[in-house]
Amino acid sequence: MPDIKEYFSDAKSWDKAYEGKGGKDFLTIIANKLFRKRLLNKRLDTVLRLMQPIEGKSVLDAGCGSGRIAFATLDARAKSVIGIDYNKNMIQLANVRAKNNKGDARISFEINDITKYQIYTDIVLLVGVLSYNANFETILNNVLRNKHKVIILQYLPSKSTTFSAFFITSLAILWGRIRKIKVYKRHSSEEINRYMEKNGYVLKKYYEDGNGIVARFDKLNET
Repeated sequence: MPDIKEYFSDAKSWDKAYEGKGGKDFLTIIANKLFRKRLLNKRLDTVLRLMQPIEGKSVLDAGCGSGRIAFATLDARAKSVIGIDYNKNMIQLANVRAKNNKGDARISFEINDITKYQIYTDIVLLVGVLSYNANFETILNNVLRNKHKVIILQYLPSKSTTFSAFFITSLAILWGRIRKIKVYKRHSSEEINRYMEKNGYVLKKYYEDGNGIVARFDKLNET
């Protein structure tokens, strides 16, 4: 089974999916054109809605990939944005985009691991991360230590309540099997909500669609 880092190493193809382009094989070309463009851009819009108000806030985008969400956050007038990812190709592409953005000092990218990274920001994003990890606590334990005011999580729930969520997330599982990549659909919303509440966060708002669940949690003493 290929390493998940290797799976995301074709950074340009993943980035082009936002435009319905990219891909080095027929399946990926079709997936980018028919599914990923709509789903990725819808997910980006959902994340931006859940982050409001963004203006003047510091943001950590953990698992930032090529930086699409990070730059959208900056465009929404965040004070500063840090993007981290463990894939060097993704970070290289994000840094090229940053350089082309006149080297804006408000945004930066670096290779790092969210299970070890220590920094405080007002908002932290974990989008497209939990679905590739068997145990969500492994990812969230370190994030919670940093006591961010807002944590936004995206994950594939073990039970879907809408047909579109069930259909698209089922396709994601099938895609993972074809690519021999483990995609996890075992995080129940109840389990995650209880875990976050136990650690001092309350569910503020969430959306469920073809991207699974995208949920905002606020630190209890900040609400």
